[in-house]
Amino acid sequence: MKRLLIILLPAALLLSGCWDELIFKDTQMVTMVGIEGDSEEVTVNYGFPAVTDSSLEISTIEAKGRTYGEARNDANERSSEVLDLSFMQILFLTEDAARYRVYDFLDNFFRIPRNRVIAHVMLTQGELKDYFAISGDYSKFLNSSESYSKMINTFHQYSLSTMYDLQQVCTILFDEGMDLSLPVIRINQESGKPELAGTGLFKGMEYTGEMLTVDEGRLLTMLKGEEGSILRMSYEVDVDGEKVPILLELVDNKQKINIDGEQAGIDLQIVVEAEEFAHGPVYKGEKQFNELEDQLGKLIEEDIDRLIGRLQEAGSDAIGIGRRVRAFHEDIWKKGNWNDTFADMEIDASVKLTMERSGILE
Repeated sequence: MKRLLIILLPAALLLSGCWDELIFKDTQMVTMVGIEGDSEEVTVNYGFPAVTDSSLEISTIEAKGRTYGEARNDANERSSEVLDLSFMQILFLTEDAARYRVYDFLDNFFRIPRNRVIAHVMLTQGELKDYFAISGDYSKFLNSSESYSKMINTFHQYSLSTMYDLQQVCTILFDEGMDLSLPVIRINQESGKPELAGTGLFKGMEYTGEMLTVDEGRLLTMLKGEEGSILRMSYEVDVDGEKVPILLELVDNKQKINIDGEQAGIDLQIVVEAEEFAHGPVYKGEKQFNELEDQLGKLIEEDIDRLIGRLQEAGSDAIGIGRRVRAFHEDIWKKGNWNDTFADMEIDASVKLTMERSGILE
């Protein structure tokens, strides 16, 4: 009899169900979350699919609280169903909210095991509620997290900005050797459609308010080695005394960071393809071809130097040079706060460009 009880008691525990079980009909699948506010009050918007008589639409709940957790509790109390974030795909943070210690807004997401921490994170300009209720001809297309996810995939595929999910964001926030950078989107006033405004720079836990242009964002993805499958750059070059535009596509990118005292050098070896040339042949012979490579290499080098200057002005090591300093140059790392050390370092870029393919221009 005792042996039978020993077998049956553990089996009975297995029949009690999951400890965090939620009945599907009693839950609301949240696919988008937006946070705005400051250290004293937080406003959170939850977006979720709602079935009407004729279509599937996105409904929203707006909640307030002193913290994100309190705002979510407020939303649950006013909803007939439990908000389930295990389906969350997009997390919006307003630029104003990101200026505070941003992890304080995000901490609660990791306290509930069901929450989805691989949702993409973006910064927003303007009114947060506008991103949940797009008006005009784009309303049906954009009133879903799937559409935002497709937009994010485009950003990544074309190397327009650095892209991170919630788990990666929080990992970088606690990384003293690299600062966070996130895409910033805005609502186009003419079309009413969300678009990429640039790449926002963080310093430690807080958004600096400094935003890179889309072109600078492309270069940042290249320097970080996080470019997507396509990275195109457009430049104006001198050919036979005439300024002519040329479109390049990155084929390969190798880089080496050298640190000597408080000086750092970034050596890049870039292989590109000339995708488009306005008119005529790019080169008439090997000499002109080599001159064109040198000219393009210097133009990209100048752009990278300007980008590094902007990063240093913001005190934001979005490239991650600090990771190498921490690993191999302990004396520099221990000098003081890395963001301040990074801002004062002399950092120069050197670019060696090779045009491996020139398509119809050969």
